[in-house]
Amino acid sequence: IYLNQGDLNASASEYAKAFELYKGLYGEEHPSTIEIVGRIARINEKKGQLGKAEKGYRKALALNRKTLNDSHPDVVKSINNLGLMLISKGAYSEADSLLNEALEKLVSIHGESHSRIAIALNNLATNHFKQGHYQLALVALERSLEVLINVYGDHHIEVAKRIGEVGKMHR
Repeated sequence: IYLNQGDLNASASEYAKAFELYKGLYGEEHPSTIEIVGRIARINEKKGQLGKAEKGYRKALALNRKTLNDSHPDVVKSINNLGLMLISKGAYSEADSLLNEALEKLVSIHGESHSRIAIALNNLATNHFKQGHYQLALVALERSLEVLINVYGDHHIEVAKRIGEVGKMHR
């Protein structure tokens, strides 16, 4: 509730309490405990505490990699979350590596035509755009659009949004 109300400090405090409870009950390597680590990292990111956020995302990723199959959705989510945060931090090279890793894992899980593939491509486009690599961003966005058309057809709101994003790139 605190997070939805925008009270990041109260939310962080409650998640810290939840983490200690989960850790005491289930241990640090339990999926629910790891999820709390990721949520705390997200709150730190929203607070602009990127160093703390990065540490939390890295911890969640390491724990997920230790306890789950490397292509498990929670591992891919952790890779993606860290990659997106690194864009905010300006660590574009590492972000690119992680976002490409997430994309490869998603393709191996879902195949080439799945909405999560389109999201992963959009994340890569964002990273390219932030670096001023507009042509690479455009290629990723166009691939994302193709995936969305394959998944939803021509007349869907997600397709319309992506067409708008591609259009902005052509300015």
